[in-house]
Amino acid sequence: MQRSGYRRQIARAPRLQVPGGIYHVFARGNERRTIYRDDEDRDCFLDLLGSTLARQSWSLFSFCLMKNHYHLLVRTPNTDLSAGMHFVNAVYAQRFNRRHDRVGHLFQGRFKARLVQDGPRLLWTARYIARNPIEAGRREPPSERRWNSHWAVLGLVPPWQVDTRTLLGLFHPDLQRARQLYREYVELEVADDDDLHADPLHPLIDGDREYIEAQLARIVPMREYPKSLISPPRPALSELLGRSPAAADLAVAHAAGYSFREIGRQLGLHKSTISRRLGGGATIET
Repeated sequence: MQRSGYRRQIARAPRLQVPGGIYHVFARGNERRTIYRDDEDRDCFLDLLGSTLARQSWSLFSFCLMKNHYHLLVRTPNTDLSAGMHFVNAVYAQRFNRRHDRVGHLFQGRFKARLVQDGPRLLWTARYIARNPIEAGRREPPSERRWNSHWAVLGLVPPWQVDTRTLLGLFHPDLQRARQLYREYVELEVADDDDLHADPLHPLIDGDREYIEAQLARIVPMREYPKSLISPPRPALSELLGRSPAAADLAVAHAAGYSFREIGRQLGLHKSTISRRLGGGATIET
C-alpha cells in the first residue's frame, strides 16, 4: 500500500531535441501488429508526414514503411520533433482506426528517436533503414519501391520530399558516382562500420564520445530519468583492459561500472576468476 502523499516516480527516457538535430525516428505497431494494411494507408501516412515536413521545415533523408513499423531519418531546424511526430502518429492512428473500424492504440507507446551525428553515422543509419526489407527477408517489387526512399536516392522513383542530394553529397560530388557508391554501401552484407554500431556508446545518441557528451550537457536532469541515460558514456572495456591487464586495470574497469561478468566476457574468463584476480593483484594472461 502506498503512503499518503507518496507519488511513485516512473522512469522514462529524456527526449533530446536540439536545433538542427538529425534523428532516426521509429515506431512499431502495438503488440507488433500491422499499421499499414494497404497502399491507401501508406499514402495517408506519407501525406501527414509530408505536411509536417513542409510546415516545420524538416529535411527528410531516408524512410522505410514496413508492415508493422516505420523508420525515418530527419533533420529538424527547431526543437519540435515531439510536436511534429505526435501530430503524424496521432492523426494517422485516428484515421486508421476510423477507416478499418477498430478501436484502441495503434502504436506501441511513444515513438523512439536517436539523435544522430552528421557524417558517417548519418550514412550508416540511412543504410540501416534502406536494408530493412532485406533483413526481413523481403524483396521489394517495383510497385512497392515508393515506400522505401532507397530507390529514390538511386533515382529509380521520384524523390517525393526526400533530400537525396544531401545524402549523396556525402559520398561524392558527382551525382552518378555518388549513387554508385551509395548502392555499393547499402548492398554490403557487412560494412566496415557495423562494429561501431553493434555496441553503441549511448542508447539515445549515435555519435562519438565528444558529440555525446556535448548533447547530454543540454539535458536538465529530472528524478524520473534513468542515470544511465543522462550520464556520459563509460570508456569501452577494450580501452580499459590491455592484452595482459593487471588487477589495477580490472579495478578501474569495475569502478567504471562494468560487472565482473562483463569484464570476464571481454577476457574470456569466468566472473569468479575476475573477482579472485581483483583480490590477488595478479596479471591476467589473455
